[in-house]
Amino acid sequence: MIIHIVLLFMSPQINHQVTKFIGIIIPSLLLLSSPTESSASYIPKQVLVLQCIEIIANHPLARNSVLREKDQVITVLSAVVDHPSLIVRNAVVQARNVWCTLA
Repeated sequence: MIIHIVLLFMSPQINHQVTKFIGIIIPSLLLLSSPTESSASYIPKQVLVLQCIEIIANHPLARNSVLREKDQVITVLSAVVDHPSLIVRNAVVQARNVWCTLA
């Protein structure tokens, strides 16, 4: 699912249609970014989700939708920054910095 979202945002023919669903995609990704259990096998998926969240923030056609979700994204990412894995923490900080600089 996550790979499909990234590919949809990179495809110029489809990305305008996908931006209509940002209000659904972002909360779903946020749920995936903060799992209830912490296992080493989930870390690659979690990093990929965080990268998707970062990619969506930089999408030019989704600007208005992204700004509506900004506070929610920053709040959830601030909670995930305490993850025990260094790789996940770095991905969270990178994604959160992108979202914090949106204006």
